[in-house]
Amino acid sequence: MVKVKPEQIKLIMKVKKVGLVQMAKELGVTRQAIHGIMSGKPVSGKLIGRLIQYSGLDFSDIFFIDIKESKDYNFTGNAPENPQVES
Repeated sequence: MVKVKPEQIKLIMKVKKVGLVQMAKELGVTRQAIHGIMSGKPVSGKLIGRLIQYSGLDFSDIFFIDIKESKDYNFTGNAPENPQVES
């Protein structure tokens, strides 16, 4: 799972001189979405792209991959051997 480095989001807000609500608006997401990722929820692909473009930073400056929560996936480009399918 891709997660955000909360200290980097705070730094981006400081550099851009915006609050959380304004940053969320500029990214086209809700403030709850920003709160969620800062509290450890996974980041969506769309938001990853928007944050990179908004900040001008590299992926590794803002995000990290939480291996513990990604244990069901291997990183060889293949799908999990026994994926869980919800009915």
